[in-house]
Amino acid sequence: MISLTYDVTQDDYLSRARAAIRRQQGKRAGWHRIATRLVMAYLAIWLIWSMSTGSVPPALGVLGLFVLAGIVAFNLFGIPWMVARQFKRDALSKGPMSLTVEDADFVVKTIEAVTRFQWSVIEEIERTDSHLYMWLSGNRALVIPKCAFAGDDEESAFVSFVQTRLHDRETQ
Repeated sequence: MISLTYDVTQDDYLSRARAAIRRQQGKRAGWHRIATRLVMAYLAIWLIWSMSTGSVPPALGVLGLFVLAGIVAFNLFGIPWMVARQFKRDALSKGPMSLTVEDADFVVKTIEAVTRFQWSVIEEIERTDSHLYMWLSGNRALVIPKCAFAGDDEESAFVSFVQTRLHDRETQ
């Protein structure tokens, strides 16, 4: 049994949201992302060229550029804003979180709830430079900041324990 108690910050929440976006994008072909960016760049160049040659009325061209700028701005600023709003409403922002992993299951405790999960709900565990993510499904994950561990040895022991449980689940 391993127990951790830590505070989840707004930055941890944002990190989880960005990891979920990366995870979803990874499921799509890489060419899709490149094609989307190329199309947006092409549209911006075409709108600017069309306005300068007079083939598109300036008002329509400016409107098109504002729409493209809005899409880019949403990706840069809208997602962090939405995550900040969600974090303020979530129980994780109201106090420490406790995670206890055991052989049969694991328990997550917050100030408002205690939830017991079976290992079957975990799809995978992912390590980054600053966090561990226990992916439940799709874009849902338990985020564990690396500062929750006393050191690299404790983190490695935790990851090994979880990976062993996940492997045991697959072999049953």
